[in-house]
Amino acid sequence: MDAQLSTDASTLLRSAPCSVELPAGAGKTHLLCASAFLAGSQGSRSLILTHTNAGVDAIRKRLVEFRIPQDMVRVETLTSWAFTLVKSYSHLAGVQIGDHPDWSKSDSYLSGAEKVVSAEAVQTVLRSSFDYLIVDEYQDCTLQLHGFVLALAESIPKTIVLGDRMQAIFGFTGPLVDWNDDVQRSFPAVNVNWSPHRWQKHNQALGAWTLSVREDLLPGNLFDIRKYSVPGVSFLPKQNGMGLRNSAFMNRPTGESILILGNFPNDDGVIASSLGGAFHVLEDIQGRFIRTHLNKIPAEGDFLLASWIVDFIKECANGVADLDSTIRRKLLDNKPIAHLKRSSIQDVVTSLDGLRQQPSYQNLLQAANIISRNPSVRIYRREAWQDGLRAIKECLESAEESPVDNLAKVRGRLRNSSRKISQRVVSRTLLVKGLEFDHVIISDLQKMNSHNHLYVAISRAKKSVTLIGSNPFVKLE
Repeated sequence: MDAQLSTDASTLLRSAPCSVELPAGAGKTHLLCASAFLAGSQGSRSLILTHTNAGVDAIRKRLVEFRIPQDMVRVETLTSWAFTLVKSYSHLAGVQIGDHPDWSKSDSYLSGAEKVVSAEAVQTVLRSSFDYLIVDEYQDCTLQLHGFVLALAESIPKTIVLGDRMQAIFGFTGPLVDWNDDVQRSFPAVNVNWSPHRWQKHNQALGAWTLSVREDLLPGNLFDIRKYSVPGVSFLPKQNGMGLRNSAFMNRPTGESILILGNFPNDDGVIASSLGGAFHVLEDIQGRFIRTHLNKIPAEGDFLLASWIVDFIKECANGVADLDSTIRRKLLDNKPIAHLKRSSIQDVVTSLDGLRQQPSYQNLLQAANIISRNPSVRIYRREAWQDGLRAIKECLESAEESPVDNLAKVRGRLRNSSRKISQRVVSRTLLVKGLEFDHVIISDLQKMNSHNHLYVAISRAKKSVTLIGSNPFVKLE
């Protein structure tokens, strides 16, 4: 650890309770981990909380670089920590809870957890377990989350919160904290030195621009990319999708990561499909797309299982156009399809007909395996396809639970393991905040009209940003 970073980390530990605000790419995660490392070297344990599993993964990977002993730090999302507390002290929380979290009930977990941490016995446990509480991305705390953190801080008063109000994009979950009134009133501001870490070894001009453009990205402003001349920043017209294709398949060094950003959940699959399966969709942790399909799965023994898996794969992959209306209609009517000629996917058609005749989850998984291995099939929703099948496979081991019940268990593994992310990703700002990529492509500038989302999108890139739209400007709402 260099001297300046050590000094800044020491300042935070000494000043706690406190807050620090740093722009994207300025070394916030590095400072957070340096603080936990310094605390650990002094024999103090830290509880680190953030909002997303992507953020947890990023922090855990950085902690490994600092070689912090695992027993000196714990990293969780705020809601998963609330779930852990409620599950451990359900009688205090007054919340009925299962073995696996149902994130649609996050509000009840938080309200229950706040009751739990107000109990004197639990406060004693927390006080003896942790010396520091560090909360990242604090700008995205709702007032309810803020209340939960304040309740935790009663037991762990040495609390440090970090954030950047320009990156507040979770307002749809409820009223967010006001940085001046709510945050700094409870956690006084501390100033530390910072520099554009993200871009130092990649594109320093892009880093300088990303930090300076914050002043232009304010509500009501007209953001016009023509005002800037920055190496690595470019605009391409839509041209009926050719602008996106040209940018996505631009000749770049092997191994460099590319992120394409849409604006709405349905954008992900549409964009990935239009690019022929070369890019993969990053699913949300709850697995909403997967759940939608699993909610429709027929029971074992129902011939409609074959029709179901056709519907599922057609929303997950390219190369399945030959599973056309004729095949789908016959499967719905429980009529044979093996005789139909579909040259590139004939093995798939044969397996589907077998599934129709002997409908079971085991045979469905066998048909899915044949689909996955067919060279003509290019799965772009790989995570959804694999986790959907895993949830079905769990039913073979426990007939008491449905595929939807098992999905929570399957997706829950992401809480405790590093998430493997493809080098070519299609996603949204809500799912990639806390991550960084070599190249970022904004698929529709006119739809990216929120100043916070646009800033988060731009600041993910280390080497280049490409903005695609009908015009090179957008009015920020």
